Amino acid sequence: MRSAGILARVHKHSIRLRTLWLLPLVIVSYAVAQEPLHSSATLQDEKAMKFIRLEGHTGKVTSLSFSPDGHLGSGSADKNIIIWDVQTGKEKMRLTGHKGAVRAVAYSPDGRYVASGGDDATTILWDARAGESRKRLTGHTSWVTSVAFSPDGSALASVGAERLMILGREQLFGRIILWDAQTGERKWMEDRPSWFMSVAFSPDGKTLAIASRDRTVRVLDAARGTWRASLEGHRDLVTSVSFSPDGRTLASGSWDGVLILWATQTWKELLRLKGHQDFVTSVAFSPAGKILASGSFDGTVILWDVTQGGVQRVLRGHRGHVNAVAFSPDGRRAASAGDDALVFLWDLQ
Repeated sequence: MRSAGILARVHKHSIRLRTLWLLPLVIVSYAVAQEPLHSSATLQDEKAMKFIRLEGHTGKVTSLSFSPDGHLGSGSADKNIIIWDVQTGKEKMRLTGHKGAVRAVAYSPDGRYVASGGDDATTILWDARAGESRKRLTGHTSWVTSVAFSPDGSALASVGAERLMILGREQLFGRIILWDAQTGERKWMEDRPSWFMSVAFSPDGKTLAIASRDRTVRVLDAARGTWRASLEGHRDLVTSVSFSPDGRTLASGSWDGVLILWATQTWKELLRLKGHQDFVTSVAFSPAGKILASGSFDGTVILWDVTQGGVQRVLRGHRGHVNAVAFSPDGRRAASAGDDALVFLWDLQ
């Protein structure tokens, strides 16, 4: 019954259908919203912002990841992963191999590999240069919702929203698997009775954070897979987690429309960021750690000033839900992806 409730809510927010037309690459200017979305926030940049619209997917785009040299990978419900040249806005390579929607994409720290997870219950390790599948990792039972490489690239974490039929009854649970990124062998696996939606490594590689359906953020020891903390504060499903570059702060976003910043030394709540008018789907820190980006079902991307706790910019352009956000390695661009099958590259300069 719990799963039926969630599926009903997802369906409720997924009935906006649009006809998509493939157009040439367009570079335009789009007005940044002039009004603050939170009572304590003020916009600090009211200039028009340039963006590049990347078109190539035929289904909603679910995930984004930048390579160290600035290429962008995007995963989609069309079962494809596209690698983009962000300088030209052109498709560089297309990775095909999943038999269902792609829900997760992540570049390795050295840029040599891409990991992806999908509705076909598989995690695939790709050679990013050759565009070929290196290993297909199996161990999940249903949707692989998120993947993340360790900072040294030696390990890969994958989490899933698992479904199994046991004695005629459907069992729902979350699973995290830590893989050896070189051999594809399983290091450890842990299950909990709640779907897992997102996973992130701390910058020192010692800690894993997981966004969970049960409204909590789970914290694990990355080496042993032992549970260290359960962070409570959200009022609905937690969708996304991201560590700050210095490792001192963890950000989480939720269907309650709120972002929470947590102190990693104590795992206590530091700050709540309110501004979105619908579910928060994705959060990401900038490379300098001063800006936090969030995407939402309300169709916007908000750039938050972490030091002041207010809105810096509001980016509008997607026609429908925003599913993923990411920053380029140099921090000069932000990327967003949505149900409109588009990827936007925003010029932050």
